[in-house]
Amino acid sequence: MRKKACGRGSMSSLDFSLGVMSDETVMLDFDDTTLDFVLYWARVAMDLFELGGFLIRKSSEGCFHTVFDRIVTWKECLRVVAMVVLNSHHEGLKKWFILQARKGSMTLRCTPKGLKPCPVVVHREGSQDDRIQRFLEREELITLIMCELSEPEDLVDY
Repeated sequence: MRKKACGRGSMSSLDFSLGVMSDETVMLDFDDTTLDFVLYWARVAMDLFELGGFLIRKSSEGCFHTVFDRIVTWKECLRVVAMVVLNSHHEGLKKWFILQARKGSMTLRCTPKGLKPCPVVVHREGSQDDRIQRFLEREELITLIMCELSEPEDLVDY
């Protein structure tokens, strides 16, 4: 049987990227910071809003995505992210938050973007079986679709 054995690098030749979008999942996108900074704010948000758990992915050097596990309303999602934006004073997160609020949902990239690779998980904490599991399932589906769109030489025999 022939299946796609799509390495994450093989998708980088495509001139677009895709992400996972939700209006029921709290997400954060930190650029130009440290993992310790992201961990601190993820723990504060998780504890303050009882979000159950979180996943942190490194999207590129000094850049991190955070996904929380408990399902929320869009209003609560905005409250959580606004709290982190206002208290962390992180300008990149503020700009990302404004864009997400304007379009009405949170989106995090899951495919390569220019020279940036696919994000990889660097930390897990707390529950992972609700929104995080759904996020990872959607990410896997998007990755499979991107593999289908990438070069035919990615096909291998199993």
